[in-house]
Amino acid sequence: MFSIIIPLFNREEFIEETVASVINQSYGNWECIVVDDGSTDNSCVLVENIAAKDNRIKLYKRNRPPKNANTCRNIGIEVSTGDWLIFLDSDDLLLHNCLELRKKLVSENGRTNLLVTGTGAMPTRSIGKYKIYGSLHDSESNFLDLFLSLHSPWFMTSGTWKKDFLLEIGQFDENLLRLQDPDIHIRALLNDKIQLNYSYHKIDHIYRIHGQRNFSSPNMIQKRINSYISFFSKYKSYPGINHTILEEGVNKTIVEFLYSNKKSNFKFDQLCQAYFDKLEKQKFISSRKHKLILGVNNALKHSPNFRGLGRLLYFITKTLPKSKYA
Repeated sequence: MFSIIIPLFNREEFIEETVASVINQSYGNWECIVVDDGSTDNSCVLVENIAAKDNRIKLYKRNRPPKNANTCRNIGIEVSTGDWLIFLDSDDLLLHNCLELRKKLVSENGRTNLLVTGTGAMPTRSIGKYKIYGSLHDSESNFLDLFLSLHSPWFMTSGTWKKDFLLEIGQFDENLLRLQDPDIHIRALLNDKIQLNYSYHKIDHIYRIHGQRNFSSPNMIQKRINSYISFFSKYKSYPGINHTILEEGVNKTIVEFLYSNKKSNFKFDQLCQAYFDKLEKQKFISSRKHKLILGVNNALKHSPNFRGLGRLLYFITKTLPKSKYA
């Protein structure tokens, strides 16, 4: 049986449609566990109304800290009864044959403990118009390095997890507010018991693309900084990690901050520079690189229309001096 776990927070606009995509599956042996993270809108009422008509839908409330999606996912795992787990975001959708396809794929290879299928992407309200999200890779690709460099080869709902394998690698890290996808998949790929079935070319679920998220809120920026530092600190000394590849992930976040900072306010600029300072202090970047990045940041502040994102990432990744730990 499949246990489909949905963390929920203030998604009254989308949650009915998301749960409906589960109810409408061509394969019916499933349970849908919705774990609310303290919603203040009508999200829970909507789920309760659906659950009253279908006992396969179950609503739980997060009953312990910390408040975040990973805590809700872990609670969902703890109460689940299925032997296969799928993690669906509260605004995304399963295609009609998703579970049927996944059952077929795991049955064809009885050793599989992590199945990866394709994510399609669509604009917020353009149902039926979607294309593959991200990039297709060869099945022999170095997926570990892709996740470490924050170029995710697949995403949260792409995975179908054998429950006992997920429990073995330690479930979700509740201290991470971002980078949940890379973290859980890095630990899976480092485990010598993994039996990966990579079938990303088979799209069976949809990621809903929203407008640009609020990156200028000081609170959100600080959470992002804390999560990045926590993630890189975790894997800096983790066995089996290629530090040069991990530094590529650090570089990717630096470019993200540089670009977001081009037209930002003074408070954002302070937080942006604080992030670069923390990276240097914890030796994720060298002192020389730190100075050069601050110079690039100042230059971008005077050239807010600069569009060379790819060239900038290449420059920071390939040209600037490496950190001592890489």
